[in-house]
Amino acid sequence: MKKIGNVFFIASALNYGFHTYAGVRHHEIFKYLRENDDEFLTTERIRNMRQGFLVEENGVIQFITREEATEIAKNNNFPMIGSILTSEDLW
Repeated sequence: MKKIGNVFFIASALNYGFHTYAGVRHHEIFKYLRENDDEFLTTERIRNMRQGFLVEENGVIQFITREEATEIAKNNNFPMIGSILTSEDLW
């Protein structure tokens, strides 16, 4: 877990509709989903998942996108490897 400003970053996450999958790194989650024998997890759905993070702020846990996470990082002068926040920046 990493704190940036008032936001605790809990895990990397992928989101598709009401389904959210979490792990340490985004590529590890993708690998797990591709290897999972689940009819819901088609290649197209996996490819169209939004990348982001599970965060906690003021007692509320939610999914935020990479873009939203990047804004939090920038607003708090958090160092990033590139122009968008990645799991490598956090863990």
